Amino acid sequence: MKTKSFTLLGVLATGILAACAAPALPGETKAEVKLEKVAARQLSAASASVQAADEANAANPDGAPKTAVAGELGVAAANLPTASGEDARAALARVNAALTGKLSEAQKGWTDAVARGRALDAEVATLEKQVVAERAAAAEAQRKATERMCVIAALLVGGALFMAAAMSLAGGLYFTLPRLEYGALGLAAGAACAFFAATQVGSTRFNILAMVVLVGGVAALAYAGWAGWQGGRTLKTKAGGFDSAMLAVRHFLGEAAGGVETEAKRLWRWLGVELDGAHKALVADWQEWEASFADKVNPAKQGGA
Repeated sequence: MKTKSFTLLGVLATGILAACAAPALPGETKAEVKLEKVAARQLSAASASVQAADEANAANPDGAPKTAVAGELGVAAANLPTASGEDARAALARVNAALTGKLSEAQKGWTDAVARGRALDAEVATLEKQVVAERAAAAEAQRKATERMCVIAALLVGGALFMAAAMSLAGGLYFTLPRLEYGALGLAAGAACAFFAATQVGSTRFNILAMVVLVGGVAALAYAGWAGWQGGRTLKTKAGGFDSAMLAVRHFLGEAAGGVETEAKRLWRWLGVELDGAHKALVADWQEWEASFADKVNPAKQGGA
């Protein structure tokens, strides 16, 4: 039981330190999910345009310009993800329209694509601001939730130490073991530190108080357990002496009871003798009185004799 108490206190105190010293970061926000989708659309459109430009560059006459354009387009393609099928077809359609002389159609496609790109860019800027705000709100909510958890954990540890202190004090007073009372003082001090730590959650003092509770509480529990064990040995020795004393008392009481019983028997025999003598005397007196009464009633019988 004592080992379990030590383990429970250690787990609780370690949990306080681990959870409260470095609160967990909030997860992905809704704005971040939207931002990822919009950015993916931007990159897909850019990748499709690079691929289409590379196709158009293949129609240029050989020379340094063609080589330079092809080289840079290759670098851009290497740094971009694969375009979606829809974006790839739209970009290739624009290039083919320009290569076949349909410049107005191609120009309209480029204008629409640029407008979509600018709209996506504005949406990205808005979502980035939302991400910052949502992450700040999520971090604040996480901080408050962590602080509530730390307060509850600190109160639980303080309550456990307080109960242990009360039990140790009661045991020390009941069995007259001062060492248990000293252990109770240490446990009470740890409980007070834990309760005070609950009011300091979020401050730099909290971790120091948590370490005091962890080290001091476990040390006080260990001391109380050791004192209880030592006291148990003392009580066992005292119990042996008490048993010997009780045996002597029982022996004395047995002898006294035997003496009382013997005296009672003697008294009973004496009473029997006395009662028997009194009975015989009473019978003799009765007979004598009866004879005297009969003589007084029959005087003629006395004369005739």
